[in-house]
Amino acid sequence: MTLKNENLHILFLTKWFPNEKDPQLGVFIEKHAKAVSMFCKVSVLHLIHSPVVEEKGFRVVINEDSNYLAVTVYYNHSSVKFFFLSYIYNVLWYFRAFRKGNKIIKQKSGKYQLIHVHILTRPGVIALFYKLCRGIPYVITEHWTGYMTSKFRKKGRFEKFITRFVFRQADYATCVSSSLKRHMLLNKFWNKNFTIIPNIIDERINENARKKENDKIIILTAADLVDSKKNISGVIKAIYFLSKQYSNFEYHIIGGGSDEQSLKKLAKDLGLYDKFVFFLGRKPNQFVLDYIPQVDFGIVNSNVETFSVFTAELLAQGKPVIVTRCGGPEEYIENKTGILILPGNQHQLQNAIEYMMEHYAHYDSEYLRQSIKKRFNSELIGHKFYEIYLKIVG
Repeated sequence: MTLKNENLHILFLTKWFPNEKDPQLGVFIEKHAKAVSMFCKVSVLHLIHSPVVEEKGFRVVINEDSNYLAVTVYYNHSSVKFFFLSYIYNVLWYFRAFRKGNKIIKQKSGKYQLIHVHILTRPGVIALFYKLCRGIPYVITEHWTGYMTSKFRKKGRFEKFITRFVFRQADYATCVSSSLKRHMLLNKFWNKNFTIIPNIIDERINENARKKENDKIIILTAADLVDSKKNISGVIKAIYFLSKQYSNFEYHIIGGGSDEQSLKKLAKDLGLYDKFVFFLGRKPNQFVLDYIPQVDFGIVNSNVETFSVFTAELLAQGKPVIVTRCGGPEEYIENKTGILILPGNQHQLQNAIEYMMEHYAHYDSEYLRQSIKKRFNSELIGHKFYEIYLKIVG
Protein backbone atom coordinates (compact mmCIF):
# COMPACT_ATOMS: atom_id res chain seq x y z
CA MET A 1 0.00 0.00 0.00
CA THR A 2 1.24 3.47 -0.87
CA LEU A 3 0.95 5.69 2.19
CA LYS A 4 -0.30 9.25 2.03
CA ASN A 5 2.49 10.25 4.41
CA GLU A 6 5.49 7.92 4.50
CA ASN A 7 7.40 10.28 6.80
CA LEU A 8 4.82 10.24 9.61
CA HIS A 9 5.25 7.50 12.22
CA ILE A 10 2.73 7.15 15.08
CA LEU A 11 3.30 5.08 18.22
CA PHE A 12 0.13 3.56 19.67
CA LEU A 13 0.86 3.03 23.37
CA THR A 14 -2.06 1.05 24.75
CA LYS A 15 -3.20 -0.55 27.98
CA TRP A 16 -5.50 -2.98 26.14
CA PHE A 17 -4.73 -5.06 23.06
CA PRO A 18 -5.53 -8.60 21.86
CA ASN A 19 -3.10 -11.02 23.48
CA GLU A 20 -2.59 -14.66 24.40
CA LYS A 21 -4.54 -14.31 27.64
CA ASP A 22 -7.51 -12.52 26.04
CA PRO A 23 -7.76 -12.38 22.21
CA GLN A 24 -10.76 -10.03 22.43
CA LEU A 25 -9.19 -7.43 24.73
CA GLY A 26 -9.01 -4.06 23.00
CA VAL A 27 -9.71 -5.44 19.53
CA PHE A 28 -11.25 -2.03 18.74
CA ILE A 29 -7.84 -0.42 19.41
CA GLU A 30 -6.21 -2.84 16.99
CA LYS A 31 -8.76 -1.78 14.37
CA HIS A 32 -8.00 1.89 15.04
CA ALA A 33 -4.30 1.23 14.55
CA LYS A 34 -4.77 -0.68 11.30
CA ALA A 35 -7.11 2.02 9.99
CA VAL A 36 -4.51 4.71 10.69
CA SER A 37 -1.89 2.57 8.94
CA MET A 38 -3.68 3.30 5.66
CA PHE A 39 -2.47 6.90 5.96
CA CYS A 40 0.87 6.75 7.81
CA LYS A 41 3.22 4.32 9.51
CA VAL A 42 1.92 2.86 12.80
CA SER A 43 3.63 0.93 15.56
CA VAL A 44 1.71 -0.49 18.52
CA LEU A 45 3.31 -1.18 21.91
CA HIS A 46 1.31 -3.19 24.44
CA LEU A 47 2.74 -4.06 27.85
CA ILE A 48 1.11 -6.82 29.87
CA HIS A 49 2.19 -8.59 33.06
CA SER A 50 2.32 -12.36 32.92
CA PRO A 51 3.52 -15.18 35.20
CA VAL A 52 4.95 -16.95 32.14
CA VAL A 53 8.01 -15.10 30.83
CA GLU A 54 11.57 -15.82 29.80
CA GLU A 55 14.43 -16.06 32.30
CA LYS A 56 15.25 -12.34 32.09
CA GLY A 57 11.66 -11.40 32.91
CA PHE A 58 10.36 -10.59 29.42
CA ARG A 59 8.78 -12.28 26.45
CA VAL A 60 8.20 -10.37 23.21
CA VAL A 61 5.66 -11.14 20.47
CA ILE A 62 5.94 -9.21 17.20
CA ASN A 63 3.38 -8.90 14.40
CA GLU A 64 4.26 -6.78 11.38
CA ASP A 65 3.60 -5.99 7.76
CA SER A 66 4.70 -3.14 5.48
CA ASN A 67 2.91 -0.27 7.27
CA TYR A 68 2.03 -1.77 10.63
CA LEU A 69 4.03 -3.15 13.54
CA ALA A 70 2.59 -4.52 16.79
CA VAL A 71 4.91 -5.37 19.69
CA THR A 72 3.54 -7.06 22.82
CA VAL A 73 5.89 -7.31 25.78
CA TYR A 74 4.94 -9.78 28.52
CA TYR A 75 6.80 -8.84 31.68
CA ASN A 76 7.45 -10.33 35.09
CA HIS A 77 4.56 -10.38 37.52
CA SER A 78 5.11 -9.74 41.22
CA SER A 79 4.34 -12.48 43.72
CA VAL A 80 5.02 -10.13 46.65
CA LYS A 81 2.02 -10.12 48.98
CA PHE A 82 2.62 -6.75 50.62
CA PHE A 83 0.59 -4.32 48.45
CA PHE A 84 2.97 -1.34 48.42
CA LEU A 85 6.04 -3.42 47.52
CA SER A 86 4.07 -5.33 44.91
CA TYR A 87 2.86 -2.06 43.34
CA ILE A 88 6.39 -0.60 43.16
CA TYR A 89 7.73 -3.87 41.76
CA ASN A 90 5.11 -3.97 38.98
CA VAL A 91 5.56 -0.29 38.08
CA LEU A 92 9.32 -0.75 37.72
CA TRP A 93 8.85 -3.81 35.53
CA TYR A 94 6.25 -1.93 33.47
CA PHE A 95 8.73 0.83 32.62
CA ARG A 96 11.47 -1.72 31.90
CA ALA A 97 9.07 -3.47 29.52
CA PHE A 98 8.38 -0.14 27.82
CA ARG A 99 12.08 0.47 27.29
CA LYS A 100 12.49 -2.98 25.77
CA GLY A 101 9.50 -2.65 23.44
CA ASN A 102 10.38 0.92 22.53
CA LYS A 103 13.89 -0.14 21.52
CA ILE A 104 12.50 -2.86 19.24
CA ILE A 105 10.10 -0.41 17.57
CA LYS A 106 12.83 2.15 16.91
CA GLN A 107 15.09 -0.55 15.47
CA LYS A 108 12.39 -1.85 13.14
CA SER A 109 10.44 1.30 12.22
CA GLY A 110 12.58 4.25 13.21
CA LYS A 111 11.68 7.29 15.30
CA TYR A 112 8.07 8.30 15.81
CA GLN A 113 6.72 11.84 15.75
CA LEU A 114 3.66 11.39 17.99
CA ILE A 115 2.38 9.04 20.69
CA HIS A 116 -1.27 7.96 20.63
CA VAL A 117 -2.28 6.74 24.08
CA HIS A 118 -5.21 4.36 24.47
CA ILE A 119 -6.51 3.95 28.04
CA LEU A 120 -4.99 5.81 30.97
CA THR A 121 -3.07 6.02 33.28
CA ARG A 122 0.39 4.45 32.93
CA PRO A 123 0.68 4.82 29.13
CA GLY A 124 -0.28 8.47 29.56
CA VAL A 125 2.42 9.06 32.17
CA ILE A 126 5.03 7.75 29.72
CA ALA A 127 3.61 9.98 26.95
CA LEU A 128 3.70 13.02 29.26
CA PHE A 129 7.34 12.30 30.14
CA TYR A 130 8.28 12.11 26.46
CA LYS A 131 6.46 15.36 25.75
CA LEU A 132 8.15 17.25 28.58
CA CYS A 133 11.63 15.78 28.11
CA ARG A 134 11.82 15.05 24.39
CA GLY A 135 9.20 17.30 22.83
CA ILE A 136 7.08 14.46 21.41
CA PRO A 137 3.36 15.40 21.44
CA TYR A 138 0.66 12.95 22.38
CA VAL A 139 -3.01 12.20 21.77
CA ILE A 140 -5.30 10.30 24.15
CA THR A 141 -8.24 8.09 23.21
CA GLU A 142 -10.41 6.73 26.04
CA HIS A 143 -12.71 3.70 25.98
CA TRP A 144 -13.05 2.84 29.68
CA THR A 145 -16.52 2.38 31.19
CA GLY A 146 -15.17 3.33 34.63
CA TYR A 147 -15.89 7.01 33.96
CA MET A 148 -19.57 6.09 33.51
CA THR A 149 -19.76 4.15 36.77
CA SER A 150 -18.30 4.79 40.21
CA LYS A 151 -14.95 3.13 39.44
CA PHE A 152 -13.01 6.27 38.64
CA ARG A 153 -14.48 8.16 41.59
CA LYS A 154 -13.33 5.39 43.93
CA LYS A 155 -9.70 5.76 42.93
CA GLY A 156 -7.28 7.47 45.28
CA ARG A 157 -6.95 11.25 45.26
CA PHE A 158 -3.39 11.18 43.89
CA GLU A 159 -4.22 8.76 41.08
CA LYS A 160 -7.23 10.85 40.04
CA PHE A 161 -5.07 13.99 40.03
CA ILE A 162 -2.37 12.37 37.86
CA THR A 163 -4.91 10.92 35.44
CA ARG A 164 -6.67 14.25 34.96
CA PHE A 165 -3.35 16.11 34.64
CA VAL A 166 -2.11 13.72 31.94
CA PHE A 167 -5.39 14.13 30.09
CA ARG A 168 -5.30 17.93 30.21
CA GLN A 169 -1.71 18.06 28.94
CA ALA A 170 -2.54 16.01 25.83
CA ASP A 171 -2.37 17.85 22.52
CA TYR A 172 -5.68 16.27 21.55
CA ALA A 173 -8.16 13.96 23.27
CA THR A 174 -10.87 11.73 21.87
CA CYS A 175 -13.37 9.17 23.14
CA VAL A 176 -15.70 6.77 21.36
CA SER A 177 -19.15 8.16 22.17
CA SER A 178 -20.92 11.32 23.30
CA SER A 179 -22.16 9.46 26.39
CA LEU A 180 -18.59 8.68 27.45
CA LYS A 181 -17.50 12.25 26.75
CA ARG A 182 -20.33 13.62 28.90
CA HIS A 183 -19.32 11.45 31.84
CA MET A 184 -15.65 12.32 31.45
CA LEU A 185 -16.49 16.01 31.53
CA LEU A 186 -18.52 15.45 34.68
CA ASN A 187 -15.39 13.83 36.15
CA LYS A 188 -13.39 16.99 35.31
CA PHE A 189 -11.56 15.63 32.27
CA TRP A 190 -11.07 18.87 30.43
CA ASN A 191 -9.10 19.43 27.27
CA LYS A 192 -9.63 22.25 24.78
CA ASN A 193 -9.25 19.75 21.91
CA PHE A 194 -11.67 17.04 23.06
CA THR A 195 -13.76 15.35 20.38
CA ILE A 196 -15.57 12.10 19.56
CA ILE A 197 -14.19 9.51 17.13
CA PRO A 198 -16.10 6.22 17.30
CA ASN A 199 -14.92 2.66 16.96
CA ILE A 200 -14.45 0.87 13.65
CA ILE A 201 -16.73 -1.89 12.48
CA ASP A 202 -15.61 -4.28 9.76
CA GLU A 203 -18.52 -4.30 7.34
CA ARG A 204 -16.97 -6.98 5.13
CA ILE A 205 -18.77 -10.32 5.21
CA ASN A 206 -16.77 -13.55 5.10
CA GLU A 207 -18.40 -15.52 2.32
CA ASN A 208 -16.83 -18.70 3.70
CA ALA A 209 -18.35 -18.23 7.14
CA ARG A 210 -20.46 -21.14 8.28
CA LYS A 211 -24.20 -20.74 7.74
CA LYS A 212 -27.01 -21.93 9.97
CA GLU A 213 -27.11 -25.68 10.42
CA ASN A 214 -30.61 -26.05 11.85
CA ASP A 215 -34.01 -24.37 11.87
CA LYS A 216 -33.83 -23.17 15.46
CA ILE A 217 -33.71 -19.47 16.26
CA ILE A 218 -30.16 -18.68 17.34
CA ILE A 219 -29.58 -15.77 19.75
CA LEU A 220 -26.05 -14.55 20.42
CA THR A 221 -24.16 -12.57 23.03
CA ALA A 222 -20.41 -11.96 22.82
CA ALA A 223 -18.99 -10.34 25.94
CA ASP A 224 -16.62 -10.53 28.86
CA LEU A 225 -18.44 -12.65 31.42
CA VAL A 226 -18.39 -10.08 34.21
CA ASP A 227 -21.98 -10.07 35.33
CA SER A 228 -21.95 -6.73 37.15
CA LYS A 229 -21.21 -5.12 33.78
CA LYS A 230 -22.86 -7.37 31.20
CA ASN A 231 -25.79 -8.86 33.19
CA ILE A 232 -25.69 -12.18 31.33
CA SER A 233 -27.53 -13.74 34.26
CA GLY A 234 -30.52 -11.55 33.46
CA VAL A 235 -30.66 -12.97 29.94
CA ILE A 236 -30.34 -16.55 31.21
CA LYS A 237 -33.25 -15.97 33.59
CA ALA A 238 -35.35 -14.53 30.76
CA ILE A 239 -34.46 -17.56 28.62
CA TYR A 240 -35.67 -19.82 31.43
CA PHE A 241 -39.17 -18.29 31.40
CA LEU A 242 -39.35 -18.27 27.60
CA SER A 243 -38.26 -21.92 27.45
CA LYS A 244 -41.56 -22.82 29.07
CA GLN A 245 -43.40 -21.39 26.05
CA TYR A 246 -40.97 -21.95 23.18
CA SER A 247 -38.71 -24.87 22.29
CA ASN A 248 -37.29 -23.78 18.92
CA PHE A 249 -34.50 -21.45 20.07
CA GLU A 250 -31.00 -21.46 21.52
CA TYR A 251 -28.98 -18.81 23.32
CA HIS A 252 -25.25 -18.89 22.52
CA ILE A 253 -22.64 -17.06 24.62
CA ILE A 254 -19.13 -16.26 23.37
CA GLY A 255 -16.70 -15.04 26.00
CA GLY A 256 -14.95 -15.78 29.24
CA GLY A 257 -14.35 -13.99 32.48
CA SER A 258 -14.57 -14.00 36.25
CA ASP A 259 -18.24 -15.04 36.36
CA GLU A 260 -18.12 -17.79 33.73
CA GLN A 261 -18.45 -20.64 36.20
CA SER A 262 -21.25 -19.01 38.20
CA LEU A 263 -23.18 -18.31 34.97
CA LYS A 264 -22.76 -21.93 33.87
CA LYS A 265 -23.99 -23.06 37.29
CA LEU A 266 -27.06 -20.82 36.92
CA ALA A 267 -27.81 -22.34 33.53
CA LYS A 268 -27.39 -25.85 34.95
CA ASP A 269 -29.56 -25.12 37.99
CA LEU A 270 -32.33 -23.89 35.68
CA GLY A 271 -32.02 -26.95 33.42
CA LEU A 272 -30.88 -24.86 30.44
CA TYR A 273 -27.23 -25.84 30.05
CA ASP A 274 -26.49 -27.33 26.62
CA LYS A 275 -30.23 -27.41 25.96
CA PHE A 276 -31.19 -23.77 25.58
CA VAL A 277 -27.99 -22.04 26.74
CA PHE A 278 -24.62 -22.84 25.17
CA PHE A 279 -21.23 -21.47 26.29
CA LEU A 280 -18.68 -21.32 23.48
CA GLY A 281 -15.79 -19.92 25.51
CA ARG A 282 -13.40 -17.03 24.90
CA LYS A 283 -12.72 -16.56 21.20
CA PRO A 284 -10.85 -14.09 18.95
CA ASN A 285 -12.77 -11.36 17.15
CA GLN A 286 -12.61 -13.15 13.79
CA PHE A 287 -14.42 -16.13 15.29
CA VAL A 288 -17.24 -13.81 16.39
CA LEU A 289 -17.46 -12.20 12.95
CA ASP A 290 -17.58 -15.62 11.28
CA TYR A 291 -20.19 -16.85 13.78
CA ILE A 292 -22.65 -14.00 13.32
CA PRO A 293 -24.04 -15.33 9.96
CA GLN A 294 -25.36 -18.36 11.88
CA VAL A 295 -27.48 -16.31 14.28
CA ASP A 296 -30.83 -14.56 13.93
CA PHE A 297 -30.37 -11.71 16.40
CA GLY A 298 -28.20 -10.61 19.28
CA ILE A 299 -28.60 -9.37 22.84
CA VAL A 300 -26.51 -6.79 24.68
CA ASN A 301 -27.93 -6.60 28.21
CA SER A 302 -25.12 -4.48 29.68
CA ASN A 303 -25.46 -2.06 32.56
CA VAL A 304 -22.93 0.25 30.90
CA GLU A 305 -21.14 0.42 27.52
CA THR A 306 -19.02 3.18 26.03
CA PHE A 307 -19.75 2.01 22.47
CA SER A 308 -20.46 -1.77 22.16
CA VAL A 309 -18.56 -3.05 19.16
CA PHE A 310 -20.54 -6.31 19.25
CA THR A 311 -23.82 -4.42 18.76
CA ALA A 312 -22.46 -2.70 15.67
CA GLU A 313 -20.90 -5.94 14.36
CA LEU A 314 -24.33 -7.58 14.42
CA LEU A 315 -25.88 -4.71 12.48
CA ALA A 316 -23.00 -4.72 9.99
CA GLN A 317 -23.95 -8.27 9.06
CA GLY A 318 -27.65 -7.52 8.86
CA LYS A 319 -28.68 -8.89 12.26
CA PRO A 320 -31.07 -6.94 14.53
CA VAL A 321 -30.25 -6.54 18.20
CA ILE A 322 -31.83 -6.08 21.61
CA VAL A 323 -29.72 -3.59 23.54
CA THR A 324 -30.03 -1.70 26.81
CA ARG A 325 -29.85 2.07 27.12
CA CYS A 326 -26.41 1.66 28.61
CA GLY A 327 -24.49 4.56 27.06
CA GLY A 328 -22.95 4.21 23.64
CA PRO A 329 -25.26 1.88 21.67
CA GLU A 330 -28.38 4.03 21.79
CA GLU A 331 -26.51 6.65 19.77
CA TYR A 332 -26.82 4.46 16.67
CA ILE A 333 -29.75 2.13 17.43
CA GLU A 334 -33.21 3.02 16.12
CA ASN A 335 -36.53 1.25 15.64
CA LYS A 336 -35.48 -0.05 12.23
CA THR A 337 -32.35 -1.68 13.60
CA GLY A 338 -33.34 -3.11 16.97
CA ILE A 339 -35.05 -2.75 20.33
CA LEU A 340 -33.86 -0.51 23.16
CA ILE A 341 -34.72 -1.49 26.75
CA LEU A 342 -33.79 -0.20 30.19
CA PRO A 343 -30.82 -1.80 31.98
CA GLY A 344 -31.85 -4.34 34.61
CA ASN A 345 -35.51 -4.43 33.52
CA GLN A 346 -36.33 -8.15 33.33
CA HIS A 347 -39.88 -7.56 32.10
CA GLN A 348 -38.73 -5.45 29.15
CA LEU A 349 -35.95 -7.91 28.36
CA GLN A 350 -38.24 -10.93 28.30
CA ASN A 351 -40.83 -9.12 26.18
CA ALA A 352 -38.14 -7.92 23.76
CA ILE A 353 -36.73 -11.43 23.28
CA GLU A 354 -40.20 -12.82 22.69
CA TYR A 355 -41.01 -10.05 20.20
CA MET A 356 -37.70 -10.50 18.37
CA MET A 357 -38.19 -14.26 18.05
CA GLU A 358 -41.46 -13.53 16.24
CA HIS A 359 -40.25 -10.59 14.12
CA TYR A 360 -36.46 -10.81 13.54
CA ALA A 361 -37.02 -11.79 9.90
CA HIS A 362 -38.96 -8.57 9.27
CA TYR A 363 -35.89 -6.37 9.71
CA ASP A 364 -34.28 -5.12 6.50
CA SER A 365 -30.79 -6.64 6.60
CA GLU A 366 -29.41 -4.31 3.93
CA TYR A 367 -30.66 -1.26 5.83
CA LEU A 368 -28.96 -2.59 8.97
CA ARG A 369 -25.67 -3.05 7.11
CA GLN A 370 -25.74 0.40 5.53
CA SER A 371 -26.55 2.06 8.86
CA ILE A 372 -23.13 0.91 10.09
CA LYS A 373 -21.07 1.10 6.91
CA LYS A 374 -21.65 4.81 6.37
CA ARG A 375 -20.68 5.76 9.96
CA PHE A 376 -18.01 3.38 11.24
CA ASN A 377 -15.92 2.22 8.29
CA SER A 378 -12.15 1.99 8.69
CA GLU A 379 -11.14 4.52 6.03
CA LEU A 380 -13.42 7.21 7.48
CA ILE A 381 -12.23 6.71 11.07
CA GLY A 382 -8.59 6.30 10.11
CA HIS A 383 -8.68 9.58 8.18
CA LYS A 384 -10.19 11.42 11.17
CA PHE A 385 -7.22 10.42 13.32
CA TYR A 386 -4.81 11.25 10.51
CA GLU A 387 -6.25 14.77 10.29
CA ILE A 388 -5.68 15.23 14.03
CA TYR A 389 -2.05 14.12 13.72
CA LEU A 390 -1.48 16.63 10.91
CA LYS A 391 -2.89 19.44 13.05
CA ILE A 392 -0.29 18.63 15.71
CA VAL A 393 2.86 17.69 13.77
CA GLY A 394 2.10 19.12 10.31
